[in-house]
Amino acid sequence: MANISDLELEILELINQHRASLSLTPLVFHPAIQASSFQHSTNIVKEVVPFGHEGFSDRANTLVKSLKGSAASENVAMGQKTAEEVVQAWLNSPGHRNNIEGDFNLTGISVVKNQQGDPIFTQIFIKAPSSVAHPSASAKEAVSEVNLNYAILKLVNRHRAGQYLSPLQMNPHIQVIATQHAQNMAAGTIPFGHQDFEARAKMLLSKLHGLSVAENVASGQENAPSIVNSWLDSDSHRNNIEGDFNLTGIGIAKSENQKMFYCQILIKK
Repeated sequence: MANISDLELEILELINQHRASLSLTPLVFHPAIQASSFQHSTNIVKEVVPFGHEGFSDRANTLVKSLKGSAASENVAMGQKTAEEVVQAWLNSPGHRNNIEGDFNLTGISVVKNQQGDPIFTQIFIKAPSSVAHPSASAKEAVSEVNLNYAILKLVNRHRAGQYLSPLQMNPHIQVIATQHAQNMAAGTIPFGHQDFEARAKMLLSKLHGLSVAENVASGQENAPSIVNSWLDSDSHRNNIEGDFNLTGIGIAKSENQKMFYCQILIKK
């Protein structure tokens, strides 16, 4: 499955900001939906199917069945150059806007360029039970987590760019594991730190056919600059940020006493 790109993250951020303005719960990336959206965009690019929604019933039925979902929908677009352009185009269309504002909680967004360099966008929406989706307690908190996650990634990549290093790309498999570790620390089921890191590393290296892995954790900070600066002030955390990695996942969780916990896992594939 393709990694989640900066553009795809920006699209999700803008859509969740729009949903939050309507007091709707945020959408969360799901690996299976991401894979399906990537396949559809790729099929359009390769002209296996025409631009549009051909095969949607099969995609929807497969995802709804595997995720025990109850509803599915899909938006496609072509040619827009930025996240703002594609989201605004969808919002200007009543049918696409209805999907964005619909009763869904999981999504996958894929952008693939054709031979002419035109981006093909596919977003699939799924309504699934909370046991599958693990939604946040409130729309406001969850959207804040999405925005904070993206802000951390942008700052880390900005620092790497200053060191002439390639950017890290968000990977949904790593994201799930990093989030689980942050949640476990926030719940107090494990102490703050790197407990069970070897097990996380072994699983991710096997799944992603990776070569190396590292992990940063933090707690208590309230914004992206303070989180990233705390890591850069630590030699070992800085070494991880500046390391030979290309994939990442950033997990965020809040404890009952409102303390924030963060976990970033970095992988070289």
